[in-house]
Amino acid sequence: MKTLKKHEEEFWENYNQELEKAWRKVGVVCDRCGAELEENTTTILTSNPSQRQLRCPKCKWVGSGHF
Repeated sequence: MKTLKKHEEEFWENYNQELEKAWRKVGVVCDRCGAELEENTTTILTSNPSQRQLRCPKCKWVGSGHF
């Protein structure tokens, strides 16, 4: 059996890896730094019309948009 500490370490490592898989590139550049933006494919914001959560992996900008 593994310790609670080891279990927690493995849990968070796997959790963070799954979170990173949820993001995909959208083919739009960031206005701040020119890197390609990514959208979260697991979240839809309940605006009208609905939007996706966006982020820039380079400058760490976070926002939303219609994709």
